[in-house]
Amino acid sequence: MAKEIPSPIGYLDQEMQQDAKDWAEGILPLLKKYPQLNDIDCVIEGGKGNGRITAHVAKILFPQALYVGTDLSPSLNRALHLKRLHEAIDPISLQNIMAANKNPSYEMQGATISGSCFDGPLIMDILKKTGRNHPLLITKNALSAILGREVDPGERKKDEDKIGLDTLINNPNLYEAQIHIGIFWDDTPAGTDNVSDRFYWLENAAVSQDKWITEKFDCGLFLLQKKPLFQTSK
Repeated sequence: MAKEIPSPIGYLDQEMQQDAKDWAEGILPLLKKYPQLNDIDCVIEGGKGNGRITAHVAKILFPQALYVGTDLSPSLNRALHLKRLHEAIDPISLQNIMAANKNPSYEMQGATISGSCFDGPLIMDILKKTGRNHPLLITKNALSAILGREVDPGERKKDEDKIGLDTLINNPNLYEAQIHIGIFWDDTPAGTDNVSDRFYWLENAAVSQDKWITEKFDCGLFLLQKKPLFQTSK
């Protein structure tokens, strides 16, 4: 009898496994359509907040990848006793990230850091120190917070943490691909609310630049950076 291959989220109970699989279902066909996604070896979650499911969705989609959650919420970071990181990852946070990924759990304690998913030096330092080369950004119900002026109601961002659409889609970009979950296209046409409008704005901006492949899936937006044939350094 052939040995059964363990599930990448086998550490979860059956209900949570099914929940994660339901969220991942609409994204999985994109991995077959774009085989370069098989190279993704680091998944950064932007605006993690109190959410837990996205880490496990990432494990389904990219079981070989290192998962790191980022968030700027002062109240969340106080609750988790996290020190704000700028430009570089400290040894203790890095150790916690590696341990959380080695022994994944429902909470994924240790895999969250206080920092911006668009702090380029910080993300690059994580990649360098963990030997990763192909990062992907994933968000769930966080695009509005990333692009807005507040990280949470009543908690405003510092000026250096404000992110615009141009930051998400400029090329060269931190991330080879982006997955943004949080809209059901058939139910939320453009102009419905500020949350859904962020998805339409991002899609339109990416299409207009012609530097990204864009795909809508049932509950979100997928962006894949178009790679040049070669790059030259200035």
